[in-house]
Parts: sequence; C-alpha cells; structure tokens
Amino acid sequence: MQKRGMTDQAFYNILRRLGAQIKTRSFSPHDMRRTFIGDLLDAGADLSLP
Repeated sequence: MQKRGMTDQAFYNILRRLGAQIKTRSFSPHDMRRTFIGDLLDAGADLSLP
C-alpha cells in the first residue's frame, strides 16, 4: 500500500470547514502560514537561510 500526502484542495477544505465552525468571515492557508511565521519570530527563531 502506497501512502499519499494530503492534496492542497483537501487542506483548503479542512480550513474552510474550521473557519465556518468558528464563524470567521474569511480564512485561508496563507493566514495560517502568516500566523505560523509570526509565532516563530516571536519565539526568537532565526529564519535566515544557511
């Protein structure tokens, strides 16, 4: 049995359903990306490439 990763569309659908559950106006994968990077920077992570 070959394992397959989640598709972009499946991830987007999950986020859309979660956004509807919390009754937010708009929610996208980019919002999650931006929040994640902001949290990394707040924690003092070094984002520079080697």
